[in-house]
Amino acid sequence: MKKTLTLLLVALTSLSFAQVDWAINSVKSPTNINSTSSGTSFDIVLECENKGTDTIQPGDSIIFNMLLIDLETSNVWLQYPANAASGNYSIVIATEQILPGATYDITQTGLSTSLIVRDSRNMRMGINTYLFDRSNPIIDDDSTNNSTFRDLIWFNEYGNGVSVNEVKYNGDIAAYPNPANDILNVEITHTQISGVKLELVDLTGKTVVSHQVEDVFSTIAYQINVSAVENGIYILKVTNGDEILTTKVTVSH
Repeated sequence: MKKTLTLLLVALTSLSFAQVDWAINSVKSPTNINSTSSGTSFDIVLECENKGTDTIQPGDSIIFNMLLIDLETSNVWLQYPANAASGNYSIVIATEQILPGATYDITQTGLSTSLIVRDSRNMRMGINTYLFDRSNPIIDDDSTNNSTFRDLIWFNEYGNGVSVNEVKYNGDIAAYPNPANDILNVEITHTQISGVKLELVDLTGKTVVSHQVEDVFSTIAYQINVSAVENGIYILKVTNGDEILTTKVTVSH
């Protein structure tokens, strides 16, 4: 959990621009995220507030970013904008005066990704937002209210709830039974539309089994037949779109 919170807070922690006390009250959307057979899309709506004594003027710049983390593995699944964890941010221009005490919604619609979850997952969304006042860009004395979190579920395309009997993942991949005798089951937390390639590689780097999976929407585990594979230790390599996952497995007959 400490790793999760650290990842969510690392982006923009050194950036604080404002004459006013700009704060984020809540993440109004998404409440949950839903995968479909064509990918995953959602909108972000953030309720912010001018908690200071000065008025925010039209044309002032509001910056924000988002990280979405899997609570089980602590892996970052999505960043907005790209490389948000390294300090990148998106800019929104205020279109109206924001008086002291008034709220203002930041809206980013149509965010999409090719990621599709196989099993519904518990996620945490972290948001950072700051404001740049054109007329007097001094540091906001109170930066404790510029970040917030929201826990949500990323549902698979069937809308299934999060399983209480999930297999143990090593990062974003699980392989069982391990050692394997004849069939090795492989599960990954999410897939990309482009398909999945499974490879079993021996310790010399030779690929002994290669299997391309086109039905990435299947709810069952992928399977590799290892009945003809010699006993030993192997590296399971899963190419998932532009992502490569690896874990160590043993074959024992």
